[in-house]
Amino acid sequence: MKHAPVTIAVVGASALALLAPQTLEFDRDLTHQAWRWLTGHLSHGGLAHWLVDAATLLVLGLLYERHVGSARWAAGLFAAAIVISAGFLLFEPLLRAYRGLSGVDCAAFAMAIRAEWTRNRRFALVMALLFVGKLVYEQAAGAFIFPSFAAPGAMGEPVLSAHLLGGLVGLAITPSLRASPLTESAAPRATH
Repeated sequence: MKHAPVTIAVVGASALALLAPQTLEFDRDLTHQAWRWLTGHLSHGGLAHWLVDAATLLVLGLLYERHVGSARWAAGLFAAAIVISAGFLLFEPLLRAYRGLSGVDCAAFAMAIRAEWTRNRRFALVMALLFVGKLVYEQAAGAFIFPSFAAPGAMGEPVLSAHLLGGLVGLAITPSLRASPLTESAAPRATH
């Protein structure tokens, strides 16, 4: 867990947000309450919604946060939350409120792809093709790729622009990744 402190903090904060989700959700009528631009991504429509989003971020963070670097990982998640919230105001005029980490999860997935590219390009390519395919399908079909999660009820209605914006932020925040920290530590170092 020491290799993913940002992920653990975000998942923990989102678990606490289950106690007062409506107080923390992104609300178009309350955008002057700036914290909602962040906390809306921590709040969820219920336990099932939170479990899916938190498990996704937890797995990605445990596998990739240390390869991206905790500071860059935090910057990517923070930037995704802000860009997604701004995107709601600009591109989703009918959206009144939003809860969930799925857009931030997409930023994490994009950062994971970039990190994997430095380690195993074939696997990163498979990850990228699946991820881009998911985003293209969702934007073209106007429907979530996993329909059972999009059913009315505990999960709420997915906001597909959050996924696209999150993925774009994740790619933008990690352009300069080189070798992973594990690879770099194995390389010989010159001393002066």
